[in-house]
Amino acid sequence: MYLAGDELLAYWSADVRGLESAVRAATACAKAICGGQNERLENGTAEIAPALHVGVGAGPLWAAALGGQPVWTLFAGGDAIMQAAQSQAAARRWEYVLSDKANLALAQPSQSRRSRPTLASPPPDWLARFLPLQLRDLLSEADLRSVAADSAVAIRSEEDRPTTARLDALAEIRPITALFARIAGLDHRQPQALARYQLLCATLQEDLRSRGGPAGELLFDDKGLIFFATFGARGSFHRDDPCRAVDAARAIRLTAQRLGLSASMGVATGDALFSVVGSARRRQLMVIGAPVNRAARLMTAASANVLCDAPTERASRTAFWFEEHGTLQLDGLGDMATVFCPMDPRAPVQPLSPLIGRQSELEFLKRTFEETRRGGRRLLVVLGESGIGKPL
Repeated sequence: MYLAGDELLAYWSADVRGLESAVRAATACAKAICGGQNERLENGTAEIAPALHVGVGAGPLWAAALGGQPVWTLFAGGDAIMQAAQSQAAARRWEYVLSDKANLALAQPSQSRRSRPTLASPPPDWLARFLPLQLRDLLSEADLRSVAADSAVAIRSEEDRPTTARLDALAEIRPITALFARIAGLDHRQPQALARYQLLCATLQEDLRSRGGPAGELLFDDKGLIFFATFGARGSFHRDDPCRAVDAARAIRLTAQRLGLSASMGVATGDALFSVVGSARRRQLMVIGAPVNRAARLMTAASANVLCDAPTERASRTAFWFEEHGTLQLDGLGDMATVFCPMDPRAPVQPLSPLIGRQSELEFLKRTFEETRRGGRRLLVVLGESGIGKPL
């Protein structure tokens, strides 16, 4: 169905052949994924080497389009997903675990069911609203029609090579700030749950949009209900993205409280890779990198508050007061890391004092600027770590 961060969600329908057949197919897939672990080379120590944990659940699944303009979020919930998430959390490295209901389905004889009527495909322009804005801007009308036909960005033949090239152009390393929020207090089994999910998603998207951020996405995984966003993507980059992300995290916390919920958040800054991943059948724009992993780990360590990493604190200390929150061993990321909790906003800073010790660099900058004013073409790049003061 979709790939989000380090989570992959797939489902097998039980409408035609019954639940037992669907569970057997899912189990066979899980076995194929985990079966060749002994042949894989370890890429580090046993504690931090990449590994997969697979969970299989059985039961009702529902999906909904949440949010609104300009981007919709495909959201899936139900007992089957909750069971799969809990089973995944219980699975060890390269192991798959079936929920109790999945095991029960295997023990019962399968009964074929009559297939449901085929629903008409929604209009391509509506389906396109599920795509990130970066993808939507690159795809032509013909590409969007393929989305309606295949529910994916499909590359099917030699004639589609231009589309492949446009998608490959999205691959780049960018400075980003990742925000992860774990929302607690919603029960998907309540009759009014869908309306509450819609209200939550639309409100959180507005919290981000009002701060120049991305739309964000809402999903279920083994950690519960997760909302995540990446500040700094193409088309929404700002030099103060870390400050905007911290401000958005504080707003999300207040929104959750206003809706009778609680939110635990992690915010991390650094370089990440944007790339379209997947096969010709199903492709998806992903953000991959250390700040994404750190933000997710900080979220799990937070308790109804906001935790930030050191690069985010350095880049935002002129806009917010921070309180050091000790050091944490972030699971799977090696060394101990100092973490910070954002407090109140700072008062606007006074004009900065003159820059000291950069006379030659300033002279070079002025000379380059004058050359461009006279009609010359120059490319000037200022390099430095996040928070070191490049915009100043």
